[in-house]
Amino acid sequence: MSSLIIDPNTLLVVSVITLHDYIHNQEVFDNNILAKELNKLGYPKNSINSMIRCGEVTGEYLVTCKINGRVLKDTHHNCSLRNCYRCSKYRANKIKRKYLDYLRRYKKTHWKRLRFLTICPENYEDLSEGLRDIKENFARFIRRKKIKSKIDGGLVVLEVKQVWKGKPQYDKYGKFLYYHKKDGWNIHLHAIIYGQYLDNRIIKNGDSFLVKEWKDTSRKNVMIDIRQVRTKKDQDDYEGLLDYLTNYISAWKQDFKDDKGLAEYMVATRKRRLISPFGKFFKDKPQPLKKCCPVCGGSDCEITHDHVIIEEFKNQLKKKELKIPKPPPFHYSIIKSDKWLNSLLHS
Repeated sequence: MSSLIIDPNTLLVVSVITLHDYIHNQEVFDNNILAKELNKLGYPKNSINSMIRCGEVTGEYLVTCKINGRVLKDTHHNCSLRNCYRCSKYRANKIKRKYLDYLRRYKKTHWKRLRFLTICPENYEDLSEGLRDIKENFARFIRRKKIKSKIDGGLVVLEVKQVWKGKPQYDKYGKFLYYHKKDGWNIHLHAIIYGQYLDNRIIKNGDSFLVKEWKDTSRKNVMIDIRQVRTKKDQDDYEGLLDYLTNYISAWKQDFKDDKGLAEYMVATRKRRLISPFGKFFKDKPQPLKKCCPVCGGSDCEITHDHVIIEEFKNQLKKKELKIPKPPPFHYSIIKSDKWLNSLLHS
């Protein structure tokens, strides 16, 4: 029987059985609660298998790095899911590398600068309907005449959290606000925008300019927050901004009531873009990503998967290990003279 090790503290499962075994082994779905819930909702079995196999060593490759020389590394299976602790870091780093140089094109001027916009409408009862509705409302919102004249473009990210009856709600400072009265989904937007000043001050009727524009678009209540991007040595902190934005792409288990809620989120967001550019950011395409060295993070490296070259490198390592002098038998005179230790230090 193939072995299966499940870590209850994470969503990762370490296993030695093959992909063919997963498809025909119902025991896998019975032992993993998340996999079982995904299977009930009709999530593709190959995708469930990929999630379970994430982190499994599938081979080796050789990196020739100009800084660290030749390094042998393992090839791991990646599921590329947002809720995977391991793969979410790779996804965030890839997005950061993609848009970092892209954001640097938009310099701060007297009239225009980067700002961080958050739009949080009322909770939705249905997740799929909510995702579709908020994207359509945002598309209409940025096309409105008064908004379009002030915003040149930006990057928008969708964040999803599950709410349930009795769940406490806190503000951004950690102060308790209220308990939720019913189950639902809190779907909201975070966006980096480049443009002119947008007035979000509350006017006489109780709504700010931005809130009024959104209500005219969607006919729903909303909370909107906008602030300037923090600066670093009188320049925009692009790296910090992208780090902050990519945190919302990943879905963590604490954002959901249980594995059933997480499974519903995975099904609803499968093959759905949660980050997208608009305006000038959409027209000015980012440059293709350069290959990144897995050892030093630079771009000057060569990677090979050739088994012959890898075996030759392993044999060279074995020969070097044989040449390393072994310590002589323990004796007080050796410690007193330190000849063996000095020979290693000066070799």
